[in-house]
Amino acid sequence: MPCTIYTPRTHDRRGSALSLAIVVSVILSSLIAALAFVAGQTSQATGAVSKMDQAFYAAESGAQRLAWYARNRGTGMIASPLAGTINGYNYTVSWPQQTLNGVQITSSATAINGIATYSLTVFCAPSFAAAPAFSSFGNFDNKNTNITGDVATNGNYTNGGNGMLTGDIYFGGSGTNLITVTGIIYPTSPFPALDFTALDTTLRATSLTLPVGTPIYDFNLAPGANKVIYVVGDVTDPSFANSGTLYVKGKVHFTNNVTVGTAAKPVNIVATDDITFDKNSSYFGGIYTAKTITRAQFDITGSMYAGGAIGPTNMGTSHFIFGTIPWFDTRGATAPATSLRFSSFTGPLP
Repeated sequence: MPCTIYTPRTHDRRGSALSLAIVVSVILSSLIAALAFVAGQTSQATGAVSKMDQAFYAAESGAQRLAWYARNRGTGMIASPLAGTINGYNYTVSWPQQTLNGVQITSSATAINGIATYSLTVFCAPSFAAAPAFSSFGNFDNKNTNITGDVATNGNYTNGGNGMLTGDIYFGGSGTNLITVTGIIYPTSPFPALDFTALDTTLRATSLTLPVGTPIYDFNLAPGANKVIYVVGDVTDPSFANSGTLYVKGKVHFTNNVTVGTAAKPVNIVATDDITFDKNSSYFGGIYTAKTITRAQFDITGSMYAGGAIGPTNMGTSHFIFGTIPWFDTRGATAPATSLRFSSFTGPLP
């Protein structure tokens, strides 16, 4: 019987290999394309993050610029919004009128080419420091007085003459003629009041009691580190030796031109009733009363507080320069300084 031998055709194997090569090529091309797409997207995302970071720092720069103005008593020269440019980004900082308790400010930045935009909000409040240098529970007219230091009044603030305030102003009522204020303006502010009942206890704790009419009140006669002389009754034209505090249960009246204290030996006067200066006076130290202060022209380096009002003067220009807050004035926790603290940040993190 004849025998038939089958021999496989080589072109069948070649066709299968070609098909497999095409499939593998397609798969590899797809993988390469996918990898290229992912790499491109990653590169774009990285670039976008970098631009967003730059926008964030530009917005933060705007907020810090506002803080710089506050620290340097320059917010009276600017108004909301505050705009600027840094490293190719435009920023805008906006805020409402500031108050004693702080405000929410918004700072936004946009690249000049418009690619990236960032916006943040932050709560901005004063850092707390010593009490205001010049405090009047009643209305205060800064007429003909140049003050270097912060001023607080529970009533209305105005400037009826050629006065100037190089510092911040806090007022509980209204404020007019504020163009002469170089620092921050805080309307409707709670007044940092002094508790004279507690002050009485503090001052009398280690005081020396002397009679009305003592020729010279010599503070070195008083005990303790904080020298206090206590007098019951009205005091007229007192004279002093050395440095300390005269606490008067009554009125204090200076009828002549007077020089009280020195830069090295300041004198504090605390009275439960009115303090009056009839004529020109030069003073180093603190003047504190539960009632009113009536004055002529003066030059004072120190601090002043009136539980009533501090009257204006029609005489020549007076000068008040903040010195130091006396040891017995404990209002520090209620009075803000000119620096700012930031909190409650809101915005996407860079």
